[in-house]
Amino acid sequence: MLLQNGLGQCASCPNNSPFPTPMAPREAARAPMFASFPEDRFHVPAGLSAPSAQYWKTISVSSNMAWYLLTVSIEGAARPQQTFLFWRDAELVRALIELDMDFDSLMCFVPPTTTEGGGWQPLPISEVWYATNSSAVCDATPLFVTADGDERSGPLGGKAQCIKRERLIAKEIRPACHLPESHLLS
Repeated sequence: MLLQNGLGQCASCPNNSPFPTPMAPREAARAPMFASFPEDRFHVPAGLSAPSAQYWKTISVSSNMAWYLLTVSIEGAARPQQTFLFWRDAELVRALIELDMDFDSLMCFVPPTTTEGGGWQPLPISEVWYATNSSAVCDATPLFVTADGDERSGPLGGKAQCIKRERLIAKEIRPACHLPESHLLS
């Protein structure tokens, strides 16, 4: 099987890497995504901040690549619901694997260069998969499935083509439907 050891690593890929040797678009995805500047730093008093944490009033998006906003609920944590920004699909997938849990919400923000309106387009994601590209010898890649079943992949969050779902990594936790008692059958 192409995907091994729970991290999506491919035994035939160089360096047993979870993803293929970078190609031109993937090289662009390695550029820094979020930028912050000293004047945007926000002071949080000791005791209210996490050790070694830095806080910012503003960050800028410095490249036209897809980025992700993930919210998870972590039982027993000081802040049970936590939200994270990821600028690469690989980091998001690694975090989901390390957390070993489903997510409360996940948004993929597709860059203006790929949208009709010229602005960032948010896409709600319901599932994250490891997938293979049928046109490549070894191309294990994250695959994001939107709430309406649209498949997205790659550094621009474009529509996936020639992709086969291999292994579900995580899915959205759907809240239980709560009906008023008057709607319950007796």
